[in-house]
Amino acid sequence: MFAPLGLLFLFLLEGAQSFLIMLAAALLHECGHLAAIRQAGASVMRVDIDVLSACIVYANERIPPKSEVCIALAGPLFNLLGALAGSLLLLGVRSTPVLLFVAANLFFAFVNLIPVRGTDGGSALFYALLQSHPPETCARVCAVAAGVARAVFALLFVLSLYATGGNISVAVLFLLLCMPRGGY
Repeated sequence: MFAPLGLLFLFLLEGAQSFLIMLAAALLHECGHLAAIRQAGASVMRVDIDVLSACIVYANERIPPKSEVCIALAGPLFNLLGALAGSLLLLGVRSTPVLLFVAANLFFAFVNLIPVRGTDGGSALFYALLQSHPPETCARVCAVAAGVARAVFALLFVLSLYATGGNISVAVLFLLLCMPRGGY
């Protein structure tokens, strides 16, 4: 699914330079997943893109859970490497776009590591547990972890409203992170 109106809104809201930098960080993230999928020997069937995320659908030719964990963590790993490369570049060149690239990569990495269903962290947790537990137990543990993560972000939502005197801009981020997402 592709949502061009949502992407247009993001472009208009952030400006061309910021939008392109965030898009570059998102593409780097997805390249990490693609590299891990190919390393695992699976073939990509399609890439679904919406306003807030992308989903790579690949043929799951009996990929072991350990490889699924690697696939889930590869996107955040590529973002952390992108942030490191940008940070090293900042040592020699003081640049706002490079700083934004570092921040965008850190944001994508850490948000995707949250152990909530529909994120890379949720998938990594599920498949890591699946190596030694039945799927039902994995799903229950992941549901508890997701509930705790959502509760933390709901609290951060309320605290950010209080700390900013009702400014909704930062609070919306925490509210979005509380909402349930797709499957593992």
